[in-house]
Amino acid sequence: MAAESPISTPTRRRRSTHSLRRDHKNAGKQVQRVYLDWNRPLLHSAIDYLRPHYTTGHRWDMNHVMLVLPSSLAGRRLQHLLATTAAQHKLLLRPPQVLTFGDLSEKLYKAQFPFA
Repeated sequence: MAAESPISTPTRRRRSTHSLRRDHKNAGKQVQRVYLDWNRPLLHSAIDYLRPHYTTGHRWDMNHVMLVLPSSLAGRRLQHLLATTAAQHKLLLRPPQVLTFGDLSEKLYKAQFPFA
């Protein structure tokens, strides 16, 4: 099973990665929620999703992608897996911005006035 439907058994908690993507044609931000399969480790499933979606030729360009993970340890592990996978497939990696849930609010909020 490649991906779960957003509507599934309510008692089973779904793993997901969240990404904010800024398209160059569209000045606004789009939020995309992707449900990943439970049959393998989450970060490996995330790599398997991200590589075909953001690879063009020998470039794996995720410079415009923001990934939000539950902890900084998960973020470091994902960055390590991204680098390892890029090296294995001989891809030039432009890594995404990796944040925790706590960091996300600062990225989404634009201050109207300077802070004191």
